[in-house]
Amino acid sequence: MARSDDAVREWLDAASDAARRARRDPSDAGALHRFRINARRLIVYVKVLEKACGFPFGARKRLRRALRATGPWRDGHVGVHWLDDYAARSRGSGAAALAQAYRRRGAPVSAGPGWRREVDKALRRLRRGLDECALKKSELRAARRAAAAQEWRRLARRLRRLGRARDSAALHSARIAVKRLRYQLDTMEKVPCGLPKPSDLRRLQSALGEVHDREVIAAEISALGRGAQLRAPTRRALRRLKREESVFLARARRCWEPLLKVERPFRCLN
Repeated sequence: MARSDDAVREWLDAASDAARRARRDPSDAGALHRFRINARRLIVYVKVLEKACGFPFGARKRLRRALRATGPWRDGHVGVHWLDDYAARSRGSGAAALAQAYRRRGAPVSAGPGWRREVDKALRRLRRGLDECALKKSELRAARRAAAAQEWRRLARRLRRLGRARDSAALHSARIAVKRLRYQLDTMEKVPCGLPKPSDLRRLQSALGEVHDREVIAAEISALGRGAQLRAPTRRALRRLKREESVFLARARRCWEPLLKVERPFRCLN
């Protein structure tokens, strides 16, 4: 087993502990966030092992289902945090009333009991799989390099598409591709030549994530502004979200444009 498998076992432990904490306290946004990060890392790693050793883990689908189930829960935490901060910085009662209405609507909501069972089954299967999969270190390194090169090509295509059209779907697909490549690099002891620096990917992921969050929050609070009392506060909040979204989109552009200026960035990966 490669030394980096020690890190993978740490992700397993962290995902299990965070899932347990989030289920015990649905308001624990930090625990939910840690679970989702480590679950995504594990999904990326397992995909490489499935291709490299033909091991039918079956855990990836369970973890993906858990991520889908906890997505609205995570969005609710983000919405509450933004609205509380917005209310604290705004004058008048309108912003506070908007934040209260958002909470009364049920945000953040937990994902129910089923997602934790999916997680427990997936993590148990992964622990057994790590013991059974006996790849040599050189074979695993080659498999990771190939997977990272593939993810970088996918990300580059999606970033080029952003240069032509920056609709929500294109931004979302680029954000997902950044995550996949970044978490792929987390499984490697050294970043191969021709791949972006993890720090650059982290900044880009953060900026794209902020854009996405504001799109989600805007959609959620738009449904709250139908009553006369909340109509004006909703309009003001939506204008604020739009301004912030523009700021973070410009930041993301400053991150992705340098990545695409390198001439044929994949040469030394082949």
